[in-house]
Amino acid sequence: MSTLEDIIKIYNNKSADEIATIIKNRHIKGRMGTTYGCPMALLLNTISTGSYIIGRKYIVRRSGTKIEKVRTPRQMSVFIRKFDIGKYPNLIMPPPRCVNKNKPKVRIKNTSGSPKHIIKNHIKKLVDRFSKG
Repeated sequence: MSTLEDIIKIYNNKSADEIATIIKNRHIKGRMGTTYGCPMALLLNTISTGSYIIGRKYIVRRSGTKIEKVRTPRQMSVFIRKFDIGKYPNLIMPPPRCVNKNKPKVRIKNTSGSPKHIIKNHIKKLVDRFSKG
């Protein structure tokens, strides 16, 4: 595929749900509210050369020194809007700072009292710090 318009033609007549199904079948997940991490941008990155930035209004493709910009087709824009508000939860990549569930828990040896006492002291320090502010 040579131009951005050629690539857009593939998805131009597909509904937002059809686009979501295509992305799901390719096992692509993206980040909500991002133009470069949008699942549609990641999909286009896999089928064509260059890198894509997709917004609700415009799609930009950068390939080497060449930059192309076209208006985002209506159905792609609908997909992006739905994705950004969480309508396709199976396409959402977990946040980057997720806690690894397989990571072993670190236990801190309690030397200064019961766990309730430690928690109460910690909460008291937080309250004191923020009440002075």
